[in-house]
Amino acid sequence: MLGNNPLYYERWAELFNEGHWWFDLCRWKLGALEAAFYGAALNMHSGPLSFPDKSYAWPIPLNEINSNNKITTADQNPGYN
Repeated sequence: MLGNNPLYYERWAELFNEGHWWFDLCRWKLGALEAAFYGAALNMHSGPLSFPDKSYAWPIPLNEINSNNKITTADQNPGYN
């Protein structure tokens, strides 16, 4: 996948081991593709790796929701309701 997209490859190569790849995966919504690639590369016998949509964002902390009257529990990130 990295070899097919010059932007993805360049960011990965230039920022390798600096902790940026996770944020790039989330920004570009590549989690499912990466999980499938690593599952195949590692020859996983226990089934494919999964990357649910809720993994793209962290939950809004409950104390933030409670301290701001403009945020409701309905505004919580998907998958954390």
